[in-house]
Formats: sequence, C-alpha cells, structure tokens
Amino acid sequence: MTPGPGDKVDHSRRSFLKGRPVEIRPLGPPPPCITVENAAHNPCTDCLDQPCLRTCEPDVIRLHPPDHSLSGRAYLSFTETGCTFCGDCFKVCPVAAPTPVGSPAPVGLAALSRERCLAWDGVVCVSCKIACGWQAIAFDGQRHPSVVDAACTGCGFCVPVCPTQAIIVR
Repeated sequence: MTPGPGDKVDHSRRSFLKGRPVEIRPLGPPPPCITVENAAHNPCTDCLDQPCLRTCEPDVIRLHPPDHSLSGRAYLSFTETGCTFCGDCFKVCPVAAPTPVGSPAPVGLAALSRERCLAWDGVVCVSCKIACGWQAIAFDGQRHPSVVDAACTGCGFCVPVCPTQAIIVR
C-alpha cells in the first residue's frame, strides 16, 4: 500500500533501511476501556494475554501488527461491525477505569468524505443513516449526509455499511 498525501509515515533512516515505510497513524480509535490518561503509556503492551480481545462479542478490538509503530496497542476495527459499548472490555481490562454508567463516552468521531460519498454524487443512499443508532447522521434538503458531531459516539456502525468506504472514525 503506497501512502497517500496526508498519511503519516515514518521517514526515519531505520524505516528506509528496512525497505518500507512504517505506518504511524492509528488503524482505528482505542477501545472504550483505554482512556486518554492510560493510553499515554501503552497499557496494552503491559497486558500479557489481552483479555479484551477474547471478551469483545462483536470482535472489533484488535491489536496493531508488529510492523506498525503502535505495535501491540489495541484499536477498534470497524471493517465488519461497530462497538456496542457493552462494557465487557472494562470488566476484564486490568488498567481500565470503572465501567461508565449511562451514555457511552465517545471513542472517536465519524468523518465523511464528500468526494467518495454516493449521496454527494446525486445517488440516493441512506446506508449510514440506517446503521446509526445514535442519530448522528443527518441529511439536508438535497439528501446530502453529514455527521452530527454532538451525537456521534464513534461506534463505527456506519463504516462497514458504506458502499464506497466514505466514512472513517478518527
């Protein structure tokens, strides 16, 4: 995969000598149990058996691969489904804060590419809106979607249903 403009790539001497650039951009947002406070020291590499991977029912928690600069850190992969915020990762994570009560804290924010979106090209498509259980996708009078930042939890359910991969969660 050739990096595109704006992609963050390690251009260090070590990366050059290895013959391929090392990706430094996260592959997805961290799981809900990883907070900003404990993410700074990479708690996932201290965890020997990664129980969150086994307990995640929708199987969206993955680890960055060994050749990635964030190797061993957990992230949410939205290739097949989204995060249900069930709280199971909180229950098994040895460094997680207590399971939050009420609405889930956002893990990210969906971003929609107008250039790739079928609806912005005149095609009637509402796949993302139907998949979003948080009503975080709104359509204007011309049937153009946009993300309602205040409602988006970053759950990722809109990502795998998009036929043109126009949505990512940051």
